Amino acid sequence: MGASGFSAQRAGTVLLLLTAPVLPAPPLAGVLVNRGVSPRTLITLSLLMFAGGNAWLTVIGPGGSVAVIAGPLLC
Repeated sequence: MGASGFSAQRAGTVLLLLTAPVLPAPPLAGVLVNRGVSPRTLITLSLLMFAGGNAWLTVIGPGGSVAVIAGPLLC
């Protein structure tokens, strides 16, 4: 058993949530830039979401379930 009682396979599956936003984000950003949204605005928003997700992770206790961990990882 590893952190929070997860097996290695379960922990790896949970960490896949960390990569989930990486797949739709670039095409979405391209569409938004083509519609006139400033790249600087998109970068600023993405950094704010990244910081918010990291801050959210700091308040999760060691016994957090997958549902509790999923929010900040998807953010």
